[in-house]
Amino acid sequence: NLFLDYNGARVDSLHAVTIKSGMVSAGHSFATADTSTLSRVFTSATAGEATSIFLNMRDSFSNPLTQPVCNDETTDCVTVEMRWCQTVGTHQRTLDSVAIDACQKMPASSAAVSINSVDDSTYAVLTTLDRSGLYLVTIDIHSETGVDAVSNSGFTLSVSTPEDSYTVASDTCAGDNCYCKPGYEK
Repeated sequence: NLFLDYNGARVDSLHAVTIKSGMVSAGHSFATADTSTLSRVFTSATAGEATSIFLNMRDSFSNPLTQPVCNDETTDCVTVEMRWCQTVGTHQRTLDSVAIDACQKMPASSAAVSINSVDDSTYAVLTTLDRSGLYLVTIDIHSETGVDAVSNSGFTLSVSTPEDSYTVASDTCAGDNCYCKPGYEK
């Protein structure tokens, strides 16, 4: 609502005013574990089960976006990569700078990642990771001016082994790149 001050008296405006956000700012945008934007701590995921991360897109004034993040109204300008860094056996929740550098050289997970609009400023990232361990998650926004990482890009996500047991079948598991079944390492 817009209110006017007329000689010290506050009166309602007869005009509706709509203020739109500016263009997306990667530096003011961030990822959270839920849609409330309150939880920036990511809980553990389980290998073989769906995992959600929420992207909260903001303009340079930290206003939620009022228009789609990508000019073509898709989510093609946003990339999310998850790189497996180490097994949970070492059970680190975060990575030091040496571990981050090594992890960034690892190949991105081949798990399918979908990005769906919840509203103009919130996007749900959905994936099912097939290998337990610690992942480095990077989120980039591509624009006419280049590629920028969201403000908390480079966070870690811990993926634990599933509680169910799986049978390793030689017809579905062979070679150096075999993960066998969700949660199992070579």
